[in-house]
Amino acid sequence: PMNVVRSFSTKSDGFRRYNQVTDERAGAKGGIKRQLLGVESTSSTLFPHRSATSSLSVNNWNVMIVDDSLINQRLLKSRFVESRVFAPAKWRVICVSTGEEAVRELKHSGGFHLITMDKNLESAGGSLDGWETTVAIRAIERHNQLKPAIIIGATSHTSTRDVSEATRAGQNLVWCKPYPTAQ
Repeated sequence: PMNVVRSFSTKSDGFRRYNQVTDERAGAKGGIKRQLLGVESTSSTLFPHRSATSSLSVNNWNVMIVDDSLINQRLLKSRFVESRVFAPAKWRVICVSTGEEAVRELKHSGGFHLITMDKNLESAGGSLDGWETTVAIRAIERHNQLKPAIIIGATSHTSTRDVSEATRAGQNLVWCKPYPTAQ
């Protein structure tokens, strides 16, 4: 089961706060759930380490953006740090351009709450793509007994095969690119 962003509802500050996602496990039971960028959900798919009804604090999260595009890094970081939605939560956000840098940061930091992971990282010169990096991150989390991060994949390809690959890699959600821009 994988959550895939299909549409957005835009709020007045230009930040697309709520994503509507399809939860394939929900099937006829509703199928579409609202979530705040993968943060509010009753889906155990997004939060395998939490019960379906537990509350989740989003304050003071450590967030890593993995994207080979400096423009995408700046866009996401500004949304997470400066927007009216996330600024009060005081997220600490770092940006890296390759899978290898992401793995190093995970080992150095001791864990992240949220990771956004671009699929294609080749322009930054790394040898791992985003899905391979996700597999490495999940292995490190298991080995070091770290709480699993919420990993959101980002790709312009959302075929069933691409989504299945993201699921097998260990991602919780897939965003369709391009990222929404302020309007």
